[in-house]
Parts: sequence; structure tokens; C-alpha cells
Amino acid sequence: MFASRKQKTTIAEGLKIVGTITTDGIVDVHGHIDGEMNCASIIVSSTGHVFGTLTAENVIVDGRVDGPIQGGEVMLKSQAHVLGDIRCQTVIIEKGAFMEGRLVRAKANGGVQPEVEEARKVAAASRDLTSALEAEAATRKAELVVEARHLSGNPNLLVDEALVYLAKRGNTQAKAILNESRAAGEKRARKS
Repeated sequence: MFASRKQKTTIAEGLKIVGTITTDGIVDVHGHIDGEMNCASIIVSSTGHVFGTLTAENVIVDGRVDGPIQGGEVMLKSQAHVLGDIRCQTVIIEKGAFMEGRLVRAKANGGVQPEVEEARKVAAASRDLTSALEAEAATRKAELVVEARHLSGNPNLLVDEALVYLAKRGNTQAKAILNESRAAGEKRARKS
């Protein structure tokens, strides 16, 4: 089913993602996704749960999916629990799988390939946008440090010191960056 060597991303058990996941690779879900998935291939393991729409050329479900599935080839393994319509060219349903919804066969020439191709385009644009946003955030942080060093008269202020200095003086951007950093640190601490 996955003959080509595409990049594989694993959503680990215990991890919950809220939002849209778009990639031209394989996504292996062991955790919880609350949102859309537009990928080349999707695997929902026995511990995985997706609440939203799945769109991929190849879909394997051995966990829970609450939402519609669109794919070229869809396989429901024995532990699959699907609540939603399935639109595909080929379906394989193992004994023990549960599905509640409509099953619609897509035509080979009018199937889901355009959606998959669109997902690949969106993934590329998303990567470009993410890089641009990260660069913009880093530039703004550097500007804030320069501003703090100038206002304080201390050219040796470190990044965190500069942000604290500005936040205490009411700079909302500095406060927002500090809050994001604290939240990320707390999240990392909870994981370990």
C-alpha cells in the first residue's frame, strides 16, 4: 500500500493536536487529532483517534475516526471504529472493524487525486509561510533587544533580560513573547 519511500511523521500516543495537518508524506497517528488531515498517506493506529476529515491517497485505520474519509485506497483493520462516510476507489474491511456511514466508490478519473494534489500544494505553501513567520518573529525579538539595550543604557542585556525590562515598562509584544516562552517551558517540563 505504501510502496514509495515518503517521509513519515508519527503523532505519539498521549499527544493531542488541534488543527489542520497537511503534508505530502505519511502520517502515523498514535495520539489524538482534532481537525483535518490532508496527507499522501495516513495510518491511524489502534491507540489513535482522529476527530475530523481524513483526505489521502492511502488510508489505514486500526483506531477511531469520527469524520469522513476520502482516499484512493482505504483499509479498515480489525480494531477500526469509523463514524463517517468513506469515499474511495478501493476499500478493504477486516473482520471486527466497525463502520457507521455511507460507503461511496470514487471513479478513478474523478476520484480524490485532485484533493491529494491540492493538499501537497498547501503543505508546500504552509512550510514557506511557517519559515517566513519564524524569521519575522526572530527579527522582531532582535529589534526588541536592541530597543531595551538602548533604553536601559546597558549594551550587555541578554535576550530574556531585555524582554523582561520592556515587559515591566508595558511593552505588549515583549509580554507576549515571554508568555509564549513560559508556556513552552511548562509544556516541556510536563513532558519530562
